[in-house]
Amino acid sequence: MNKFDIFTLDSEKDRDFVQYHSRMTIKFYLTGILISLCCGIAFAYKGFMPAIVIGGLLGSLIMINHPFLVFCIFVSLVGFEALQAIRPSDIYSITGIKIAGFVLFASVLPKVALRPIRVKLGLQAYAIGLFMLFCLASFFNSANIIASLSGTLTFFQLVILWFAVRMAIDKKEKIRIIAQIIMLVLAVSAAVGVWQYYTESGARISGISQNAAILSSDLFVGLWFGLALLGMSGSRFKHFIYTILLILTTLGILFSLSRAAYIAFIPSILTGGIYYGKPGLTIGLLILFLILIMVFAPFTIERLRETSLTTDASTKGHINSLEAGLEILGDHPFLGVGIGNYADHYLRYTNDVRRLPRTPHNSYLAIGSEIGVFGLIAFVILHISAFYSLWKTSKKQRMLRDRNGLLLTCAIAGSLSAFCVIGMFHTLQISKFLWILLGLGGKLPEIIDAESKP
Repeated sequence: MNKFDIFTLDSEKDRDFVQYHSRMTIKFYLTGILISLCCGIAFAYKGFMPAIVIGGLLGSLIMINHPFLVFCIFVSLVGFEALQAIRPSDIYSITGIKIAGFVLFASVLPKVALRPIRVKLGLQAYAIGLFMLFCLASFFNSANIIASLSGTLTFFQLVILWFAVRMAIDKKEKIRIIAQIIMLVLAVSAAVGVWQYYTESGARISGISQNAAILSSDLFVGLWFGLALLGMSGSRFKHFIYTILLILTTLGILFSLSRAAYIAFIPSILTGGIYYGKPGLTIGLLILFLILIMVFAPFTIERLRETSLTTDASTKGHINSLEAGLEILGDHPFLGVGIGNYADHYLRYTNDVRRLPRTPHNSYLAIGSEIGVFGLIAFVILHISAFYSLWKTSKKQRMLRDRNGLLLTCAIAGSLSAFCVIGMFHTLQISKFLWILLGLGGKLPEIIDAESKP
């Protein structure tokens, strides 16, 4: 007797189960046929790219009720964002990750509509509200409206991402799954970077990214989540795989030749050790690691020695950017000059001999000069709130002896501290990994509280 034969099932519950899944199967078949027809018509009349876009949009409708699944896809695309342009435009280019982001937002809306009581407005939410308010207010001083519109839309997307993290991730196990995806994706980018280092002599590596600075900051996320997964792994095979991926990620950071990443390494590791509750052991291991770096990777020391205000063009350019940002902030303290308008004002505030517009090369000066001091305060509060929430969570996890949860907490704190340090030398305020970490920093305490209740 076939247990899936609906006419032989005695239990009414079993019959309902089979009927439900039979109907779902038919819906998937019909949806697949519809998508195929639409893609075929689009390909016949409009070409290859519209067929991909239409197929992706229609296919995404199937996942509209599965926000965590969509979030996993979104995270897997973040590391490859530099390769995803579909239709470039002056204001807001359409990319695969933006389509995934739209579907992610649509998938969490029903949860908000049906269970609004579960949306908690904490300090982070108020800081984000204040930040976006000053983003909009900065339009009053914008000379380049198109650039401001593009920047505002970008931050709006990042706020949606922060919100989606809070809604899609409600269990510690889901954070572990996200950690695995991030580790694998960034290991691929690190492998590409290592290959570039050996095949493109003298060139700065970028992996699958825009530049070395973004690559190194992203790889810190992979490094920390890899360490957490290594500590959580219960089998020798997983232990071996995570060790290989960690070595690859570490080599990617070293070969990026990013001085900001080298500087961020020490405070990032110290932060993780402090949150783990073993700062003394962390300092000892850190000293040992630095000795190994000096012996086996002396090029990192040579790279740091290149820093010079007289001979290094990169250093002089960074100083020019910082000086211009401070002067712009002093002249426009309340509303800034408008998001994305720094480059339009840069040459009026500097004696840069190249006479080329530059970015602020500092996340905090970028926010302050373009949005104003109150927007900057909100941005800083957003980070402080995440660190404080993670600190409270780590103390509770140490008390409960929740080692796996504590490893994830340390991974988020260590990664976030790396972004904070590297952000003082590069404009990382629009990094999606940064806003994912901020979202996790605020959400993790709620997850731990819920899972620790009897």
